[in-house]
Amino acid sequence: MIHLNKKSSGGFTLMELVITITIIALIMSIVLAAVRNSREKARIAKAQQFSQRINHIVGAYAIGIWRFESIEAGNRLIDNSGYSHYGVNHGANLNSAGIKGNCLEFDGVSDYVDIPNSSDMNAEGITIEAWIYPYDSSPLQLIVSKYSNTGDKDYGFGIHNGHLYIWYGSGGDYTNHLGTIKTYKWQHIALVFKGWDSYEAYIDGKLIGSDSGTFHQRASTTANVEIGRAGGSIGAHYFNGLIDEVKIYNQALPTVEIEKHYAQKIDHYKDLTLGVLNY
Repeated sequence: MIHLNKKSSGGFTLMELVITITIIALIMSIVLAAVRNSREKARIAKAQQFSQRINHIVGAYAIGIWRFESIEAGNRLIDNSGYSHYGVNHGANLNSAGIKGNCLEFDGVSDYVDIPNSSDMNAEGITIEAWIYPYDSSPLQLIVSKYSNTGDKDYGFGIHNGHLYIWYGSGGDYTNHLGTIKTYKWQHIALVFKGWDSYEAYIDGKLIGSDSGTFHQRASTTANVEIGRAGGSIGAHYFNGLIDEVKIYNQALPTVEIEKHYAQKIDHYKDLTLGVLNY
């Protein structure tokens, strides 16, 4: 018969040895789990960094890419361009019916995204793109804007009375009634500034309006970029619907590039009024 309380040659009882071995095994399992967890976190971080570097290289001049696939801690929205222009979400909800993957749903009352100002967002040549799915196209509502507290507008576009609404310059300079914006359909919008006083506007890859020198020059501001409303001193004209794949480039993209960006997502086009996918 074995007595567990009998001293071993080293001065420990068998029971003490069993307990000691059990504790050591438990500690080792905790340490190994922590190491595996740290390695997994490091792997994920490296994968994210690699993805951002690829976007940076391939997209050459994309200085902001907000895909809205997730809302991180602190309501932070990832910038996939590699330039770390992270956005802060104010109330918009994730929606799985994006043009590809998730998107953000804005309530038309108080939801918006705020992106801190950066000098690379004030370039003379600049392109702003977004996919939109409006629930209403009548009231004035901004999709992307850079509007200062003094009333100066670097750039912005939205919807007004069923048309694309362009907004820029000092004071009240803008033009509207460009093309036709449909409700409950995904549409690709692009605004290209080739200089401080000339622009081209696109809907679904088609040029629907342009101007050069008619209006005052764009106002280079230190205002934040806001998605889903007019920012600055206005803080109004909230967007009602879905927004996805917002991108800013610090170059004026040519028409062929706008067409390509539209075509790249058209396979995922969704008509929610019918509840089916259109391919």
